Formats: sequence, structure tokens, C-alpha cells
Amino acid sequence: MLKKINMFLLLSIGIITSLYMPAFAQSADNAFLIAANAKEGKVLNLQSWLAVIGFPAGELDGRTGPGTRETIKEYQKSLNQAQTGGLSAMWEGPLELAVRKKVQDKLKSMQLYDGSADGLKGDKTSSAIKKYAASKGLTVTDTLNATFLATLFNESALQNSIETTDTAVDVANVDILIMLIVQIMLI
Repeated sequence: MLKKINMFLLLSIGIITSLYMPAFAQSADNAFLIAANAKEGKVLNLQSWLAVIGFPAGELDGRTGPGTRETIKEYQKSLNQAQTGGLSAMWEGPLELAVRKKVQDKLKSMQLYDGSADGLKGDKTSSAIKKYAASKGLTVTDTLNATFLATLFNESALQNSIETTDTAVDVANVDILIMLIVQIMLI
């Protein structure tokens, strides 16, 4: 049931964001969307980590396609490492550190974290991540998974886009959203 709710939230964010895309694109700070048919696991987490630090891998679908490999190469280049496009512990450690710093900064801006943005997985960081996850109905863990990151980094971008746009939502778009909600609940 919780998985259905999380998928519903991510899909709803995607649909609502598409209604307000011009404003969303201008206000999105590290925001990204997960494909509705995304394959959960390490690759999806990796894609979301890369997006958080400014290396969007195209559609976040949990699959190692050409877009993901190219994004990995770009990230490897930024670290002055060989550009293989493959997974490697040589750059995954620095990537996790950079993502955790961004998460700490974001949680600090929300007044949920009062430590320094050092990228380390300390008690204060774990506590803040769990507190945020619980407040959003996510699985309470201190893991930086794709669902957590999408919720954290899309929340303010979506809110900003809704506040800054005067685009009207037409009835057809609302009907589509309702239809999708019903389909998800039937899964």
C-alpha cells in the first residue's frame, strides 16, 4: 500500500509539473522527475544522485541506457577520472558525499538540520533525513534513495512553480489526473 502511495505521489508531481512546466523549468533547483515505469534499484538511485548534483541523466528510469552512460562519463570527467561510463567505486564515494552535502543544505534550509554540510552520515543528518521522510509519509530510513530525493528536491520547485505561474488548469488535465489516480489505486 505504501508503495502505491509513493508511486501516486511521484506520478501526481509529474502530471502537475507538466501543467506548469515553464515556471517549473525556471525555478527547479536540482529538481528531477522519476519515470512512471522506472525500475527501482541501484541504477535509479545513481541516476537521482547524479541529477541532485547537477548531472541529469535524461529520463530517470532505473536502466543503464546511453543517457545514463553519457552522464556518468561527464561526472567522471569532472573528477578527472577515466571516462568509462560504467559503475565504479572510484567515483561512487565522492558522489555520495556530494549528494549528502546537498541533502544537508536542503534540510538546513527547511530548518530540519542544524549541523554543517560536510557530506558525512552523522547522527544529526540521519535524524533530519528520518524526520523529513516521516513528515512526507515515506519509508523512514536514512537512505538517500530515489523516492526520498525526488520528494525532497521536487517539493519546493513544484511549490514555486505553482506560486509563480498564472496558467489555468483545464478540465481535461484534471480528468487525466483523476483517471491515473484510479488506475494506480487498482494496481
